[in-house]
Amino acid sequence: MIRLHRVLFLMLALALNTAVIRGQVTTGTPPFGSFAGGPDVVNLANLNSHWTFPVLHKPPWPEF
Repeated sequence: MIRLHRVLFLMLALALNTAVIRGQVTTGTPPFGSFAGGPDVVNLANLNSHWTFPVLHKPPWPEF
């Protein structure tokens, strides 16, 4: 019975620990990179482009 409790505790700990893993890639331009372009930014290492559109006015949500 104790062995079953240990196994269940270990499985629960491993299942909850996977939320800490970070697999996302950061957005934007990394520091110390080589970039070129005008309204868009082109990464010269892999030729990815990044467009930035400023939001000047956002209409408010309709109130009900």
